[in-house]
Amino acid sequence: MEDAGWPAAVEPVPVRDEAWDTFQTVELRPHPELEEERQVAVALEYGMEQRRLKVRVRQAIVQ
Repeated sequence: MEDAGWPAAVEPVPVRDEAWDTFQTVELRPHPELEEERQVAVALEYGMEQRRLKVRVRQAIVQ
């Protein structure tokens, strides 16, 4: 009988995760239903400018 042997190893093809590899910028703001005083506090605590904070995140996070 012939020696069949093991098949040659096949390298796995890496799968590209488009949503993970893509970045986008989201804009965060204090919730509009918060009292004015609390909106100001949130903006100060997070270092917002004009009560807006832009954050660069992976697209998979915001889907």
